[in-house]
Formats: sequence, structure tokens, C-alpha cells
Amino acid sequence: MSYKKVVGLALLLLMSAAPARPADGPAPAQGKDTCLLYHDNCPDRKDDIYQRIARLRREIAKGPAVYTPEELRTLQQMLDEYEQLLDRLLYHNTD
Repeated sequence: MSYKKVVGLALLLLMSAAPARPADGPAPAQGKDTCLLYHDNCPDRKDDIYQRIARLRREIAKGPAVYTPEELRTLQQMLDEYEQLLDRLLYHNTD
């Protein structure tokens, strides 16, 4: 499998992977991006990797006033994964 196919598959998997929202948890607080966090109530738009990183940074900046500590860890983990993928795409292309 070529490098571009592997990176494309990795990007697809990252974008489709999201934690499940607890069924017995509280209703989403005002200001939460539930689409980003849980893939819930998502419009039919597709972010590119730069837009996704920017959205994650904006949501993390809202901090504990909007998100639980667990949700902030999840968002930070997602941000770290997207930044690593972007770094690989930009600087480690061997094709």
C-alpha cells in the first residue's frame, strides 16, 4: 500500500473516531461543540485538517467553563493526533 493511501486511511480513521457520549450523562452544555466531541448533531460539512485543528483549539480554549476535564482530555488527544498527522503529511512524505 502506498504512503498516500496509508495517510489517507489514517486521516479517515481519525475523523471518524470519536468517543461515545455517556447515555446517562448530562445534556450537552450551551457552547459545547457536540459534533466535534461526539459526532452528534453534525451538519453536512467536511473540515479539512487545518479547520479541524482550529476548531479543536477554539473548543479547548473554552476550558472547564464549558467542558468536563474528561472532555478536555479527549479534545486535547484529538488535537495532538491531528497535529501529528499534519506534521507527517507536511514533513515526512517519502513518496
